[in-house]
Amino acid sequence: SGTTTTALHYVAANASGNHKFYTAGIASSNLRMTIAANGNTTLTPSSASLGNLIVATSTGGLSGVSVGIGTITAPTYGIDILSNDPFVAGVRTTLYTAGNAPAWITRNSRGSIASPTTLLDNDVIGAFAFLGNKNTTPTFAYGGYFSCEVDGVPSTNIPSRFVFKTSTAAGAALVEAMRINAAQNVGIQTGATITAKLHLGAGTATASTSPEKYTAGAL
Repeated sequence: SGTTTTALHYVAANASGNHKFYTAGIASSNLRMTIAANGNTTLTPSSASLGNLIVATSTGGLSGVSVGIGTITAPTYGIDILSNDPFVAGVRTTLYTAGNAPAWITRNSRGSIASPTTLLDNDVIGAFAFLGNKNTTPTFAYGGYFSCEVDGVPSTNIPSRFVFKTSTAAGAALVEAMRINAAQNVGIQTGATITAKLHLGAGTATASTSPEKYTAGAL
């Protein structure tokens, strides 16, 4: 049963309670989407290389368009997952091929989709933020953050640095703990000024705040 058009065929509530959508005729090779009785939805590509799921506006981009998984209200981010299950709230990628590895790629540009422009020195290229429940309003607060930032003037390549931040005390803002700059020098509590391959921030003679400490004993 169901309705039929020349391009799309819809079979509603078959014997298994599934809703099925076909293109170019009702045949197993033309099945494109199945909505099971329990609500699970399966997309079936026409070949191993075809079957993209595209969510976008008519002019391109995702302004105001988001995907929510388990969210009760409208999602806040492009992809917003809400769950009591750690596996459902996680993201897993698996790649089967030789000589390659799964990659998490973020891209950033100034300008717009129609007219992108070059990033500038100190722009953030991408970042990961870690927030935890602190039981007060607002409920979630930053516990850690690391970012990749432009560290110079982009030309053929983009000079970059990694910056790691931590929260030092309840209610405190994130504080930079370490950075690796474009010269591949490492600074710990130095800020932007790194003058050696390994540069430690100033401390005191007290053991707990000394910039360097060694513990005696066998390894």
